[in-house]
Amino acid sequence: MIRIVLAPILRLLSSPLLHFAVVVVLIVVLEAAPNDTALGKLSDGLDKLVDSTAQLASAAFTFKTITKSLILTAIAMAYVYLCLIAVLYVLRAALRGLVNLVARTNFLWLRTMIARERGIAAYRAWLPLETIRPDHISQQEWETMYAWPPGDRPPYPPLAVRIGRSVVLYAVLFAGVVLAIYVYRWTRS
Repeated sequence: MIRIVLAPILRLLSSPLLHFAVVVVLIVVLEAAPNDTALGKLSDGLDKLVDSTAQLASAAFTFKTITKSLILTAIAMAYVYLCLIAVLYVLRAALRGLVNLVARTNFLWLRTMIARERGIAAYRAWLPLETIRPDHISQQEWETMYAWPPGDRPPYPPLAVRIGRSVVLYAVLFAGVVLAIYVYRWTRS
């Protein structure tokens, strides 16, 4: 029942347009804050960070007035997005830890409900694999082959490997964009 009520709210919260609006509002609030407040100091730090990043970019390329202002705005928005993602990640980890603590201690007798909900999620994840199981293979043998990798290891690479792959991917994408801009500017002159 709670999921049905929360579904439209969660859909709205996952909207990229709402994320963009929140970032713009945060930037405007930071810019409007007096310098002696915490938000003002945060705004000054953001300004310094954006300015140093823009100077780094302008060392490689020459920007005109409109391009420079667009780049400053885009860099500020990117930093605010990154901060919001980090805050949401920490909140999500804290909430997951709190739910685990509630389930472990059986606070307000919620252990059964939490376990049932996680069991339903696990069953829904397993169901597509179960629909392709041939009739001549027993369910126990099928689960042994596909439910969890041998050696009781997780089915995904370690966190450091996943982060490393993401960093390399983004570095390659950034280098590609810089190279494309360089080639474009070289062919124009």
